[in-house]
Amino acid sequence: MSNIYIARPYLNDNQLKYIENELHTNISVMPMQFHQTSYGFMTQLAEKLKLPRRTIETSMKLYWRYYIFSTEPVNDQKNYQIVCACLFLASKTEDTVKRSKEIAELATDLLAKQKSLDQSADSFRKAMLQYESSLLQLNSFDFRVAHAGPLVVSLGKHLQLTKDICLNAYIISFEIIRSLVIVQHTPQTIALSALDISQRLMTPSLSDLKSFEPETLCTTSALLDDCRSKILNFYTDNVSNQDLQGLKSKDQVMQVGLSYSNKETWTSSSPSQRDQHPPPTKFPLLKCIAQEPPTNQQQQLRFALETQVTENYQ
Repeated sequence: MSNIYIARPYLNDNQLKYIENELHTNISVMPMQFHQTSYGFMTQLAEKLKLPRRTIETSMKLYWRYYIFSTEPVNDQKNYQIVCACLFLASKTEDTVKRSKEIAELATDLLAKQKSLDQSADSFRKAMLQYESSLLQLNSFDFRVAHAGPLVVSLGKHLQLTKDICLNAYIISFEIIRSLVIVQHTPQTIALSALDISQRLMTPSLSDLKSFEPETLCTTSALLDDCRSKILNFYTDNVSNQDLQGLKSKDQVMQVGLSYSNKETWTSSSPSQRDQHPPPTKFPLLKCIAQEPPTNQQQQLRFALETQVTENYQ
């Protein structure tokens, strides 16, 4: 039986630094506040279009990848067109299709009320479709996506965590789409990291999840440590943002951070280890075929993951 390997475009810190220093793309030019404004506009538009969270998450992945790889100069007007192109393409990817004309009309109306743009819907739509073409090329026409949210629910059930822990982890997994974490780590790494952070926050007296074997989810201890660190850094940098609900205050961020200082984490890894994503040969959700027969634990986890429980946690 042959192995099936699935490539995923996740970038480590060294790769991002190389892109910023050598290629001088937009990700190294635009301040983080610029991207937060883009996210706010995207969520406003998605709310009017009645798009689900998974479409917003896919749209943000496309958005980050555009700014990571594109070198074209961008101003506010072009940025709004890029955001709409990401939403348009994400709606097709997630089978929540919206017409380009509808998106353009709603976007121009919204921006006109904010006095941020004075452009006709038709010209805006034409520019938006041009950016859609750029997004297709930058992503190599590969739009297979997976989301951390459903994995949080499935893993929470499998690990027998409480409803409150899973709900808070679900919120964390969605809120961090505002950062580069979603293009640096796989959904399963983000889901397990969010669950661990949420458990340490809400039930610090319980043991952490270090007894769980990360390799079962085709991730590593080093990647989990790196992902958790990036998530905590995101909340630390945005602690004054009232919209964030995962970690609401500086005290909560410090509480979780201190728990990692006082407890042994999954591993004490070196930077070189954190850069290595293992080949997905045993990850059931990606339906990869392994030469070795799965263990009982892997069979149980395969059932938990492939069911993809999205209904309310009961």
